[in-house]
Amino acid sequence: MNTHEKAININLREIWFARSSPDWFKLYIQLRMSTSFFNTCIEVGIIKLDQRIYKIYTTGKGSYRHQRINELLIVCYKAFIKYYPDFKISEKEFTDAMNSHIVETINLSTKRYFSKLIKDSFSGLPEKMYLLISEPKFSEMEKIPEKIPNEIDDKDLVNYMLNAMSLIMEQKWDYEFSKDKILLKHFLNQDMLFEIDSKDEHDFVKKTIENRTLPSGSTEPNKLILLEANLADLRLTSEIIYKFKQPALLSGSVNSSDEIYQLFSSLYHL
Repeated sequence: MNTHEKAININLREIWFARSSPDWFKLYIQLRMSTSFFNTCIEVGIIKLDQRIYKIYTTGKGSYRHQRINELLIVCYKAFIKYYPDFKISEKEFTDAMNSHIVETINLSTKRYFSKLIKDSFSGLPEKMYLLISEPKFSEMEKIPEKIPNEIDDKDLVNYMLNAMSLIMEQKWDYEFSKDKILLKHFLNQDMLFEIDSKDEHDFVKKTIENRTLPSGSTEPNKLILLEANLADLRLTSEIIYKFKQPALLSGSVNSSDEIYQLFSSLYHL
């Protein structure tokens, strides 16, 4: 069924909000290349499966950093509660905010918008604390102990917050860089176990892994490395769209995979 465009589109209905985005086309091709991945998405759902891939990452490759982030957020929250009585949000609200929109917004928003977001998310803090957190100076961040203490002084709170924010950003970049390798290798192995793998799938997984291998001299992905990997994936996606003439939305009126890639570039300002 995963060779039929209609069946793939039905599988993708769950992420209708992302239709025609680069990630949507990449996911379309991943479903087209792996029968096991296609079947699992039908059974589990794309969003829930993505959450499970993240769990594999945080209990494997990303386990050390994930645990350290959790410990930092716990000690920072305890300090906020201890030193700032008007700080009333729950630990879960604090952790969710830090792990989601707060850190994601640092590099995407204006200074004014980010400052407002901090105030809205962490109400009850003095103005000086808002300014220190909403204008993160990671270059001035001091090293913290390998073993996170149970409690910290008020004067150390901002530094521990900066360390937590820095690690969360690194984790997001590393997960985005690693996710496709974890997912595709898992389902390629599953396809091989059931003898439903193909040469096209092997080539696709091999090229994806190459796209997501760190450059020589780099130990961690950064925004630039992640961007280059995403562009390489988009070129690979373009080649497969052209080869299989799917989805028709893009393949119907082009004469080469490069035309598809150029269309992506113009549509998404790459």
